Amino acid sequence: MENSALARTAYLACLLFACSHPPSRAPLGGNYALPEPAPAADRHAQAESSPTEQPDSARTEPKEAKPEAPSSKPKTVDSSALTKTAPADTLRFQPLQAGSRIQAEVTLNTSAEIRGAMPGMPDNVTFAVDSRLRADIELLKVSAQSVDELTLKLTTLAMHAEFAGQATDSKQEPPETYRITLSGGSPTIRGSSGSKVELEDRVKIALFIVPLAEFYAHWAGSPTLELKPGWSSKVSLPMATTLFATTSDEAMRVGPLSTRFTSRPERSDEVPFELKLPVEYSGKLGKISFDLSGSAKLSAKSARPTSFELSGPLNATGGPHGSQLSLAGKAQLTCTLSYP
Repeated sequence: MENSALARTAYLACLLFACSHPPSRAPLGGNYALPEPAPAADRHAQAESSPTEQPDSARTEPKEAKPEAPSSKPKTVDSSALTKTAPADTLRFQPLQAGSRIQAEVTLNTSAEIRGAMPGMPDNVTFAVDSRLRADIELLKVSAQSVDELTLKLTTLAMHAEFAGQATDSKQEPPETYRITLSGGSPTIRGSSGSKVELEDRVKIALFIVPLAEFYAHWAGSPTLELKPGWSSKVSLPMATTLFATTSDEAMRVGPLSTRFTSRPERSDEVPFELKLPVEYSGKLGKISFDLSGSAKLSAKSARPTSFELSGPLNATGGPHGSQLSLAGKAQLTCTLSYP
């Protein structure tokens, strides 16, 4: 059905573009120079003159003359001399290694309204997709600059979809394991079952692999970063386009990813960042764009990501066979990560 094909395309694009944010270097760039310590205050400030060390004129005074008593007030010390420069929030990335494991769970929610005239279709049609995925990742080869090879066991935990008032639900599916090589140019994905890796499978895989690969690549070269309120950075995400190979009639623009640090709550074990990510995809059925924003959290001890969330409006135009349809709605992506 052409209408359902349009909804499926929008859903796949939602999956793809939301995955392209991760974290990334999150943090990305910045000043890595350690602040010089402020000079210590002079702890040996000159004391008042001793009563036994009187000036020569005092020694000629009559014996009954008493020397001046020392002041009872301590000498005032400039408080600024005792104030040290406030330390920056320092993050030191704990590198991943061959054998490292990562567990992640992603929830994707999209809802939109399709407007336009098309044979057999009402003027306004709504659709919504709620899905939950789990990934178990093991790194096989890691270089100083990149994650080169890994295995990914991907499980679709649940999915609920609605289109034009009709709802479908699917329960947990058997997991599929993939061996993924990211080095040597174009990434390769091989399923353990030997079956062809379809477009929808590749998009689901990208949800987990793009943030991981981009994050590691940006951190590995400079594993220490000092953050101060107002720190920000912008980076491109090339892995998003190489992992999701496009055909000649498709085009995709992802990013740049903008990150910003304001402050970390006192005694918090996580460091929060603000994120912004524009994405755009065009293909046979038209063009769809997202204006996503949200947040990510990194462990203060390891600088590894623990969660991220992106949401924002989505808009699309086009349709099959030259029809003029428009789509407007919203999308939300959340992810939690752990390192057993």
